[in-house]
Amino acid sequence: MLELLENRSRRNNLCSKASRSLSTTVNHGVSAKTKLKNLFETNLQLDADDIKIELAHRVGTKKQTGKSSVAKFLKYKDHDTILMS
Repeated sequence: MLELLENRSRRNNLCSKASRSLSTTVNHGVSAKTKLKNLFETNLQLDADDIKIELAHRVGTKKQTGKSSVAKFLKYKDHDTILMS
């Protein structure tokens, strides 16, 4: 039962490997949500205003370059849209 609840809570999550466009960005004040939305617009040609990200963060230490990102989408449909693109 606990495993089922964990799987359901992670259903809207999307993990992305380190991307050069995310890791080489110099503007440290920009949030992970903004960086991911910019990535969706430029690389996947998606309208980022329609995609609702509930939570996004980078994974790794401060000194580590090429960190991965994790995003939790508000709707599973948005998660599917990203995967299909």
